[in-house]
Amino acid sequence: MNKKVIKIIGLILMLIILDQGIKIYMNINKPMLDLIHGFLCFNYVENTGSAFGLGSGNTLTIIVSNFIVLGIVIKFMVNQFERIDRLTRIMLCMVLAGGISNLLDRIIRGFVVDYIAVVNFPVFNLADVYIVFGWIILVLLTIKYTFKMQKENCKKGAKV
Repeated sequence: MNKKVIKIIGLILMLIILDQGIKIYMNINKPMLDLIHGFLCFNYVENTGSAFGLGSGNTLTIIVSNFIVLGIVIKFMVNQFERIDRLTRIMLCMVLAGGISNLLDRIIRGFVVDYIAVVNFPVFNLADVYIVFGWIILVLLTIKYTFKMQKENCKKGAKV
């Protein structure tokens, strides 16, 4: 197996284990930790919905949707593996790790364990951070690549 593939699988597993470890701790202890005086807390919450509790109670639909999205991301990574750069691979790993970790929760527990509470914001978990951060950076990389390609095409067009 390719060293890059082993590193990717290792990164995904490490991120999943970190999130699942925190979720297991939160599930067992159910602590309420006020980290930054009411602004940032750790608080155990069972989320039966998707992002921010939307679609609560539709676990099967959410599970099927997760499998579809994860399948698309995996297929993209496999098909484009040699064409995508290291940062893009890392961001895709974050998206996959977050998606897989939350999917494991839904399948095993029937809900996702959320535990990070920021004032005036729905409770979320580390897997959610992986997903959101990964997608934001991927969008920014896509915009950067698009501008780069447009610039190169303009230069080619000017020479003709």
